[in-house]
Amino acid sequence: GARPMDTIFHFAIFPLPKMPPQSDLERGPCPLERIALQGAGSRGDVQPLVALGLGLKRKGYQVLLLVPASEIPLCQSVGLKAEPVNGDAGALLRDNKEVAAALASGNPMAFVKCTEAPSVLDIVGQYLPTYAEALKKFKPDLVISGTLTQWHGEYTARVLRVPTVPLALFMISPSGKFMPLGLPPVPRCLREGFLRNLFLGGLYKSALAIDVRAEKQIGVRIFGTLVDRNSFWAPQWHGAPPLPVPNIVAVSGKIWTTLYEKPSDQHVFTGPLILDAETQYRASEGQRDRGFGNSDSFRAMQRFLDRGSKPVYMGWGSMFCRSKEHMTELAVGALKAAGCRGIVLGCIAGISRENLKPSGRGAEELLRYADENVLFVHCAPHEWLFPRCACIVHHGGMGTTNAAVRSGVPQVVTPVWLDQYDNASMVESMQIGVKTRQLQKLKAAELGSVVASVLKRGDLLQNARELGSSERSIDGVANAIGVVEEFWESKVKSGLWFGALEADIRRCQDFSARQKRRPQLLVFLLLSAALCWLWWLCFSAQRQGRDEWRHLGSLALAGTLVSLVLASQSHALRR
Repeated sequence: GARPMDTIFHFAIFPLPKMPPQSDLERGPCPLERIALQGAGSRGDVQPLVALGLGLKRKGYQVLLLVPASEIPLCQSVGLKAEPVNGDAGALLRDNKEVAAALASGNPMAFVKCTEAPSVLDIVGQYLPTYAEALKKFKPDLVISGTLTQWHGEYTARVLRVPTVPLALFMISPSGKFMPLGLPPVPRCLREGFLRNLFLGGLYKSALAIDVRAEKQIGVRIFGTLVDRNSFWAPQWHGAPPLPVPNIVAVSGKIWTTLYEKPSDQHVFTGPLILDAETQYRASEGQRDRGFGNSDSFRAMQRFLDRGSKPVYMGWGSMFCRSKEHMTELAVGALKAAGCRGIVLGCIAGISRENLKPSGRGAEELLRYADENVLFVHCAPHEWLFPRCACIVHHGGMGTTNAAVRSGVPQVVTPVWLDQYDNASMVESMQIGVKTRQLQKLKAAELGSVVASVLKRGDLLQNARELGSSERSIDGVANAIGVVEEFWESKVKSGLWFGALEADIRRCQDFSARQKRRPQLLVFLLLSAALCWLWWLCFSAQRQGRDEWRHLGSLALAGTLVSLVLASQSHALRR
């Protein structure tokens, strides 16, 4: 059951939510036809859902993606319908002061505080009516809930009564060889409590704040009566969740077990969810850049590749460090120090040749080197480009790391925060590349020296090729679809999922009712203590010959006994 202090904290801030009315989406088992996929975050968080949605569509299912507004063109580029679940994640990472400060520090706890920031939560709340209306209109039979949509997953499962499958791109586990997410070292015996209370506890408070906005925007509160803390974070954790539902982890087991133990039997490692090179190439056709570049940038990359030796790829996805000028100088300066050609992606940071200052120490040499040896593009199809490179320098995001591993090319990982530290350690542990210091602390000369050393190491290239061949044989999309279909046949059609859901909701409601009585118990105990103290004062005065205190002492003793009886009854009701 939930921890008492967790719920005390909750009800100290928020009143007990009301049970929502039965949804018109609620219905019993039926043929699986309509599947909604929801996910928030940056491009790397959304693209795996797009790959899975495309695979589901090809199998004949009707698919709707609920993603950040900035990623809707990506969905449309592969022929998928999409509706917004929140705003532009890229602009948030680049422009929001709280997020920018967290990125600058690289502190994972600063990230957790960002998820609680009103400026971030207000964006989520703003899109809740659109999100709820899209679900009502689509009427999904099943929902797959991805990154940063924990509240949304609880809403679809517990309010709409639609079977919901959690999907994670990585897991948070205390069982690894080191502390995950770049958190400070903690003895292994203390890791679970540390992660639960500090990191996942922060995400829980963020969901509570979304719940408050949901009541204002769509008239629904789910925390307290429909879900508690344990039910909420079980899918993010290494233990078994309260519902008989598979928790899909879009990573291959070989990579995961390099760092961690398998969390539970309900966590299924399907392999990465990849948009293949052909799909990415087709999405880049035309003049509009929908996430993989366009025809002009593709032709420019082809000409650059044909003109000389294999280049070094440099790109940091959704990450932003100091300024676009700094990141441009870092990339070109590192390539110059390593003495190699490079393809540099601009992405959210806006890295481009125009950011190189024409004046300053060494500026002319840097500009000349960039003009002769560097190609800047805004976006590119990783599955097509990475195998044509000599080395891949990136931030360690899960999507980019999977693409780099599949390419069979050595990597240099420059982590910024969160799971990027884990991926950097995985790359180094499997000897397919090296990790550096945090990106914010790197200098161009240092990064260039690392790149040059990686290019000389044949062992890294051989290991990368072997692992890449193994990873390319895994069809993560097909595996995930198989998991979803098996869940539908064995757990949904049989009614097991619906029965477990109702049982867990009843447990949450019973626990909430008991917690409502907890203040009464505390009041009676405090009253008993106060009356007992008053009786002792009266008794002490009476022993000194002051008989006028006798009657007050008798009343205090009787009150103490009555208060203890009432406290006992309140405790019995809670049980």
